[in-house]
Amino acid sequence: LPGCRRSPLVKYPARLVVVVALAFPGCSSTPPPEADDVYKAGLTKEQTDVQGAIRTYEDGLTSYPNHHRMRFALSRLQYDTGEAKHLEELDARRAADKADEDKKREDAQRLLREAQDHHNKALPFYRAARENLKVVTSKESDPIRQGWGFWLLAKCDVFFGDYDTGASNLEKAIDLGRPTGQKLSEWQEFLQALKKEAGRKKRILFLADRNVLVDQTMVNDFRPFGAAMAKLSTGSKTIEREDGAEVRLPAAVDKQRRRIDTSYEVYLALYQAITGPEDRQKLFRELSQDFFDLIVVDECHRGSAAEDSAWREILDYFSSATQIGLTAT
Repeated sequence: LPGCRRSPLVKYPARLVVVVALAFPGCSSTPPPEADDVYKAGLTKEQTDVQGAIRTYEDGLTSYPNHHRMRFALSRLQYDTGEAKHLEELDARRAADKADEDKKREDAQRLLREAQDHHNKALPFYRAARENLKVVTSKESDPIRQGWGFWLLAKCDVFFGDYDTGASNLEKAIDLGRPTGQKLSEWQEFLQALKKEAGRKKRILFLADRNVLVDQTMVNDFRPFGAAMAKLSTGSKTIEREDGAEVRLPAAVDKQRRRIDTSYEVYLALYQAITGPEDRQKLFRELSQDFFDLIVVDECHRGSAAEDSAWREILDYFSSATQIGLTAT
């Protein structure tokens, strides 16, 4: 839901994973004693040095990639670390909204920068956790740990706005983990929230052919989307809003790696910035073809409808999305 990015679904905790899943020693293959020694060393280190434990597990999995308990423990710590940063991001964004309401512009901008910094720190941990959990859930033979793996995977899906996949993973978690009582009620409530989100047009691309159309839309008409929105660009910048306040526009593309942050729900882009005659310029192809549910093309009369236009390959690529053209002509 644009404007409420992930926050309604953050309340469902994953802390119980630590106790329940690690209590079941079963594994799909018998690891050598040396692998168990590394695993136990990581469990001990978790108590005082989480980042050190993460490094221990990562090094251990380099030598023993089939040790699924170790991979699960690593993904759990990666998720917990990412979630902690994400909660700090949400707190900073709420504080920024309050400062903006109180006309404290400088404080609001500072808090938004802090929020973006927390988000950037959370992102790699969520990504790593998601990849490791995909391995755990596909190869783990113990149904309890597999169920908790699907639970954490659903939580990662929420961070990235992938509610359809999140709902599917949560259903698998309920089937395998067989929660009862209050826990079952909480998971079912979470599942209904995911399905509700999945039914909406949740990922939107707004395309334009001039930067001013993108920037002014972000700070004025699309302003209510707030933290759910970013520009498909490698560089953020500050511009002035209609009321005179200066606003920093977040960028969704990593400048060095040209990798798109897929955790936003509303993306705005200058079409020239995401495509070009050479393959390396076609940034839009970094996303899956079904990534967007809705595409809005501003000033569409200026070429997007033409068969040979540069816009056309973007619209064709995301052909499963609902596509709307805007024009005053």
